[in-house]
Amino acid sequence: MLLTWEDYMAEEVLRGFQEATGIEVIYETFETGEELEARLQSDGGRYDLVILDGLRMASLIELQLLRELDHDALSNRGNIESRFLDLHFDPGNRFTFPYTWGSTLVAYRSDKLDNVKESWSSLWDESYQDRVYLLDDPVDCLYSAFYKRGADVSSLSPQTFEDARVDLLDLVDKIRPVFSSDEGVRDALRSGDAWIAQCYSGDAAMLASEGVPLSWFIPEEGAPLWVDNFAIPRDSKQPEAAHRFINFLLTAEAAAANSNYLWCATPNEAAVPFFDEELKADQTIYPPQNILALCKFPRSLTLEQEKLANETWRHVRTASKAGFAAVKTIASP
Repeated sequence: MLLTWEDYMAEEVLRGFQEATGIEVIYETFETGEELEARLQSDGGRYDLVILDGLRMASLIELQLLRELDHDALSNRGNIESRFLDLHFDPGNRFTFPYTWGSTLVAYRSDKLDNVKESWSSLWDESYQDRVYLLDDPVDCLYSAFYKRGADVSSLSPQTFEDARVDLLDLVDKIRPVFSSDEGVRDALRSGDAWIAQCYSGDAAMLASEGVPLSWFIPEEGAPLWVDNFAIPRDSKQPEAAHRFINFLLTAEAAAANSNYLWCATPNEAAVPFFDEELKADQTIYPPQNILALCKFPRSLTLEQEKLANETWRHVRTASKAGFAAVKTIASP
């Protein structure tokens, strides 16, 4: 049983694994990291493989909800680029291996807007009132405010959190943004309810491939990077099959097929020769080094920073409730 985001793996890859091994992959989805964590706590034996971002994987590791990986069973692990290994949330990759990576960026409907400034400050533009969508995720929202101010995201001070709180409350008050899941953001950009939004890089490219009139950019101040990872739940009843599946997904061909399907970056170096040419050329998927240098993986917070982040997020989301309800009543233009 695979537990992951909706539509997060190419059907040809699932079919190829079953044909190669005779093992059927049952695909189940979740909407939030909190939901996945709750499922593992209540019925962890139901699942054999999960896919989740690094920061939330850190929580699962701390809660002892994951099984240590047998690296000897992952013969294709050498295909992964070294900069995506041994990350702070899982030193030595004891519990996780990377699947996809990308950035949180800004996407906008090019049939609604033009001359959009390529900055996080665009989300604060009052002419977009009631048409801004934000990811309902404290990391993405807080980091957009951090980057907007040009803060050093590798060293988050109490003042940095206070500045973010002030800026996000100002955004809620003046713009009345909708906070939504990544699926909700996709739907809103697709329908035109959203004119401009925080969006994951792969989601923006996917919408454009569907014919949605969409443009997007990595803001000039930089952006948070994310990496989604494989892990095996502690109570998995089929850990051997799970290892076989991870190893299959680490092959160059499977990684490229998933990357081409999802239109997002893979940490699998061996997959590059199998990429679609357009994917390789897309600089929002594979940013040039000068832009990539401004983008960082969010780090785990200290206890004090976590307290500040939780307080800031609580203030912002509490203040947004009335605005959220108002925005949802507006009909599409």
